[in-house]
Amino acid sequence: MGRHDAMNRKIAAERLRSNLETLASCCQSETANAALWPSGELLESVEESVKVLVAEERKNPLKWKTLQRLDKRMPSLRLVHRVNNAAKRALERLTETGESELEKLDRQDREDARKLLRDIAAIRDVQDAARKINWTQHERALAQFSHTRSVEPAYGRSAPLEIRCYARALELIVDDYRRKPLRNKSRPLLKWLARIEHPQANSLLAFDSAVADAIQREHRASQEATTSRKRQKGRDRVRKHREWYRGKWLYPGDWLWFRDATDFTKFWGRKHFMPTKCGGLEDSEDRDRILKYDPIKTELSCGRRLADGFYYHPTRHVARCRDCQEAEWWAQGFEIFNGYPCGDWQATTAEGLAEKKRRALEQLERDRRWLQTRKGQQWLGEANRRFEELQGQRK
Repeated sequence: MGRHDAMNRKIAAERLRSNLETLASCCQSETANAALWPSGELLESVEESVKVLVAEERKNPLKWKTLQRLDKRMPSLRLVHRVNNAAKRALERLTETGESELEKLDRQDREDARKLLRDIAAIRDVQDAARKINWTQHERALAQFSHTRSVEPAYGRSAPLEIRCYARALELIVDDYRRKPLRNKSRPLLKWLARIEHPQANSLLAFDSAVADAIQREHRASQEATTSRKRQKGRDRVRKHREWYRGKWLYPGDWLWFRDATDFTKFWGRKHFMPTKCGGLEDSEDRDRILKYDPIKTELSCGRRLADGFYYHPTRHVARCRDCQEAEWWAQGFEIFNGYPCGDWQATTAEGLAEKKRRALEQLERDRRWLQTRKGQQWLGEANRRFEELQGQRK
């Protein structure tokens, strides 16, 4: 680690310690509206400090597990403890205040609830719109929030039904406005806890349906965008690998197969000179895995003369013999049959290796079950008998 990086980490640690002390004082008041809530700037500063401290190991977006790993490495920060306490106190403050009746109405999947919300939204935008609304049709939806199951206003005086329904609708709006300052102050914390996937996030989002819906939409849009990118990338790779490249099939890694020198000259003409020796695997991205796991290759250099059958890269202008190229494909998770890489050509190396491991485990399980059958037991007994005979002959 360089001196500059060490200094940045030290500054980030001090800034994070200061921000966590501020976070520890948030949501402490017994009165939810009077409580100090963490601002978006404070939470962003916490997140940026954590990113600096885990930059060497973190490749994915910041999540709760990342904070837990940092807490184990730097327990003096009490990072997890303070964030958990902030979430716990926020839940207590929101529970004390509770949901507004309009938020409860918004969660109801009923026609009368949707109509009432639509009319309330109309009078919020234009107050004169109340004159055109038949408020008596909302009596049932409004009465559910009263202890007496009626639309009697809070002042308790009798009035025509339409006036009482309208008054109750106004009371719901006032109640919702009364809780609005608390919602605005708590939203940065709720959004941040939801983004890092904190265990208490869902419990907190239950008190703010608007934020919960927005986060769900963002998550769905992100998933759709990711899926769309993967599909487009897959389509491009499939098209690229399945198209005939001037009469030659393009193998994984953009390699072309040539039978011999005549085939190479017929394809390229005088555009490229045919290599005479195999370039080896020195330039392979999987060279470390090849040397570690390949059962045949012991070194990356080759130098074998290219006689009958070789692979050629059309942009890098290098050639490889079958053994070298098949060793690379094997390290990428392909199964090789007669020089052909079998597997998902669209998959990454990690996905190919995982699929190869899965197939191997499935085959192992099938073999184990077969050995338990009568036919398998007979085969195993015969194999053991032959092995003992061979051991006896060697003695």
